[in-house]
Formats: sequence, C-alpha cells, structure tokens
Amino acid sequence: MAGCQSSAPTEFEQLKPYYASYVGDNSAMGAIVHLTPGSDYFKQMALTETSITLCYEAPPITSKEQQEAYNRWKPERAFAYNAAVFFLLVQNLETITFEWTNDLGMTDTYVESKEAFFEAYPELHELASERLMEQYLEKAHTLFHAS
Repeated sequence: MAGCQSSAPTEFEQLKPYYASYVGDNSAMGAIVHLTPGSDYFKQMALTETSITLCYEAPPITSKEQQEAYNRWKPERAFAYNAAVFFLLVQNLETITFEWTNDLGMTDTYVESKEAFFEAYPELHELASERLMEQYLEKAHTLFHAS
C-alpha cells in the first residue's frame, strides 16, 4: 500500500517544499495528501480559509493481498500523523477534518484543531519550525507508526 510505509527522512525531503504553504494553495494541499499515509484511499478535499476536510474511502476488496493490506490499515493512527504533517506545513491551518468511509459504507469523522493537537502533543509543538522539521517528522512517525 503506497504512502503507508514511508520513513520520516524520505518524507522530510518530499514534504520540505510545502513548508509554510497556505490552505488556499490547492496544489500544495493535494501534494501533501499524496505524500501522507492513506493516499491510496483519498477521494476528495474541501478547503476553507483556515480548514481542510479530507475524504477517504475503502476500496473494493478483490484479492487476499488487498484484504490483508486493508486489515492492517489503522485510520486513527494515519490521520493523527497526517494532522501532524499538515499542522507543521500549512501555516494558516486551524482545523483539519478526516472523513473515512469503511468497506461497509459507514463514515467516521475525525476532527482536530491545531490548538488541541499541540496541547495533546507538546513535544511536537516544540519542534514545529522549518529548522527542526526533520526531527518533527521523525517524532511524529514514532508517535503514530509505532507498533
């Protein structure tokens, strides 16, 4: 599954061009989505002045390999990591919403504000600068991708 097993140093190099981007930059937002976990499941996004809504949907399962990959997929962890990435890179982002439609057609919504996120993860807030971007991504990767 592309986008789910990437490492922090690789992500750093790929994501660095989008540091200090704005919610209104549709192409930057799309590029960030496609560089974060779950991009294979991404369907659409909606942007407002200071918020992003990202919609993901489980694909039809047609093989044992797809079923195994889907069973390993943990949307809560992926979306927490993705929120960390977006809050680092997008300077005017205040709220991010993830909508996940599972293989049964049921939709769960995960909403995170920047303020609440950094209150919950103060160690990331301390690293949230371009100079410390690589350490930030490594820490976020450890927090949300550890077994």
